[in-house]
Amino acid sequence: MYDDATKTLGRLLDFFGHNTPWPRRLWGIGVVLGLREIIEYNKVAREGNLSNDGLKYAIASMMKEIVFDRVILSFVNEVNKILENVPANEKTSIYLSEHDEAKLEQLTQRLDERYFDWWIESAEKGMLPPVERTARSIAAYLLDNGFSPDLLYRWLDGYMRNNEEPNLTELFIQAKDMVSKSLSRPYEVVVPCVAPIQINKLPSAVSWMNPSETAAFISDLSLQGPKPRQNGSLVLRVVARDNWAAIEAANDLVVRVVARMQVGFPKRVSLAPVGKAYIKGTSKEFELRSRRRQLDIHALDRQNAVFNVDSADFQQLDDALELASYMKTGSIGAAITGGWAAIEGPLVYPKEPNRVAADRLAAIVSCSVGRAELTSIAFAHSNYGNDRLADELRNLDTEAPNYERVRLVEGHIRKSGTMTLSDPSNQAALDRVVKMINSPATEISHIRQYVQDTFRRLYNQRNLVMHGGSFRSVALPATLRTAPPLVGAGLDRIVHAQLRHDQTLSPLSLAARADNELALLGESGSSWIVDLLGR
Repeated sequence: MYDDATKTLGRLLDFFGHNTPWPRRLWGIGVVLGLREIIEYNKVAREGNLSNDGLKYAIASMMKEIVFDRVILSFVNEVNKILENVPANEKTSIYLSEHDEAKLEQLTQRLDERYFDWWIESAEKGMLPPVERTARSIAAYLLDNGFSPDLLYRWLDGYMRNNEEPNLTELFIQAKDMVSKSLSRPYEVVVPCVAPIQINKLPSAVSWMNPSETAAFISDLSLQGPKPRQNGSLVLRVVARDNWAAIEAANDLVVRVVARMQVGFPKRVSLAPVGKAYIKGTSKEFELRSRRRQLDIHALDRQNAVFNVDSADFQQLDDALELASYMKTGSIGAAITGGWAAIEGPLVYPKEPNRVAADRLAAIVSCSVGRAELTSIAFAHSNYGNDRLADELRNLDTEAPNYERVRLVEGHIRKSGTMTLSDPSNQAALDRVVKMINSPATEISHIRQYVQDTFRRLYNQRNLVMHGGSFRSVALPATLRTAPPLVGAGLDRIVHAQLRHDQTLSPLSLAARADNELALLGESGSSWIVDLLGR
């Protein structure tokens, strides 16, 4: 068994890791960014570029969320007094007065400045919230503040290597110090490119380094390995918290520059980065990659449907999958608009408000979390356990459906059986599953709220892009960090249900089943968590 401090660190590593499975990733944003999101939506609502229900939902969601953050209880009453001033009638123009908006901005700034002071005080008094709440709050605050997951993972991994017995008070002090000292600053990022012609004149934020200058710059770094083939480099000036965040920001800027070049002088130039990047003042080579967006739909492979592009029964879903793919590889605008379209298309009846698609996909994903967690737990126990359950898991045929594996594990847990798990992340996952089994209505409704908030945020961001014509929302980076894994998880279940040979379910039928199963949780006729969406 692991203590709460160790499990908290394990969850933080989950949230900062590149390869964390979707059910263990960070799904939401922190309280500080959530309040800033409301302030931004409020300004846009006054201008008529965001629907009433968008702002209303963001406010209602924050009023539910903030009461769980015990560390900042002294602020909860004041924030709620302001947010309660918004009329409840959707047909009226609902937004905060300019004075209330100014008061909320002041409270948000004060909360931001003192955030870690409260966490440090709570840790010293031994009054921290549960593991999951603590880890989610800390991770969200740091990521929302612009730190890259790469830096945070390295920082936390280093702390764990140097401290066999973790102390969360010390960790929070380190985090506060990092936030105060690692301020956003300018970076110059060199991105070698292949370009058919020389580019001579570019504006201040973007400049051009010719091939010989690029070769000399890279040579002076004295790096091991082959040098990239290039025809010159873009030199991009960005502002970021750390090196990895600077690389991500530079990649976003490269995408914008290439898009402008394609429409600005399509017959004269084509620019393609070679995949490497360098930061002036450092001696390190970086992989040039976009901000990571995990979106995996494994059911396509399991059901041999990767190349199923001409089936009439699969046509609408095939279109949705293509739209969803932009969340992983597309530009910011394509990711937001394509991601939402992938949800809305299969999950809305004619004449319904399109926002209901967010709620329906949230129901499907919420019914999937427990089974996904049990899968990881089953494999961990199979590898490290030495009891009857471990033997049964190891004796399953390699081609046996995963359902057989996870149902064995859920039955074992329901009988209060113990598990042998290899790390604090798995132990924390088991703790969450036990809560789901013992209090399904409460625990899975909390999960649904988190997931629904993320999909509603994606919907609101799509509206800001489509109707406001802006990619500068304070919540846009967080939306692209949190939404793609959940969209992928939901579409994975939809694909699985539609391609099952024994009982095919359409996306809307699957959503209806999910709603029914969630409504029955805790009742005598409720299903096991592995059965919520069927086999």
